[in-house]
Amino acid sequence: ALPISIQIDSTKPLWHNYFLCGFKGIQDHFNFDNPTGMNCLVEGTVPPSSGLSSSSALVCCAGLVTLAANGKTLSKVELAEICARSERYIGTEGGGMDQSISFLAEIGRA
Repeated sequence: ALPISIQIDSTKPLWHNYFLCGFKGIQDHFNFDNPTGMNCLVEGTVPPSSGLSSSSALVCCAGLVTLAANGKTLSKVELAEICARSERYIGTEGGGMDQSISFLAEIGRA
């Protein structure tokens, strides 16, 4: 089978591209040529570029599900760092706070 090469159009902030960012981040981290296939549906009504951190949440979701589908594990810190870097595939230059809170939050802690 040919290696899977994910191309992300950074000029179009479409929701599926954020999912691809998380997928590609895990693919690149583990050097997967042929990651396990997944059937995923992304649906919602949040407008793109609305500033609600929803893109970061989608990148984190994609990273986590890609890990699970391929039988791999990472620490929460590693996963947050990879997801923060992964969102840069689409041009977002965040500092990683959204991804960190997604994976490292604790109930009752601010």
